[in-house]
Amino acid sequence: MCQEPIPDVAGLGKYGVPRYNVVTKMTTQQGEMMPEIGVRELKARASEIVRAVRDRRARYLVTYRGRPVGVLMPLEEPGPEGASPSERQAVWENLVALGQEIGRRWRSDLSGAEILSEMRR
Repeated sequence: MCQEPIPDVAGLGKYGVPRYNVVTKMTTQQGEMMPEIGVRELKARASEIVRAVRDRRARYLVTYRGRPVGVLMPLEEPGPEGASPSERQAVWENLVALGQEIGRRWRSDLSGAEILSEMRR
């Protein structure tokens, strides 16, 4: 992880002195560079950061006291046309068929809802 500050995109701070943010660079498992940002900096620059995520598809590793706690990244967008009604129907029918197959092979005396309820206790 690189510890040198990256110049702030907003430019010069008070009295014409260059401002720096606390975002540092970090390499992800995929080998790409992902800025690391602390929660205080995220809170102070939330609109700017979210705009970068939305417009430039930027990704940030969010840290709390120097430890990674989450990733801020854009959601995948559907294609411009989206799924057609027939495609949505086909997906739904596939899910129903999968549910029926699971039901035929179910070996427990408990239902899926009962098992989940037990797991959550």
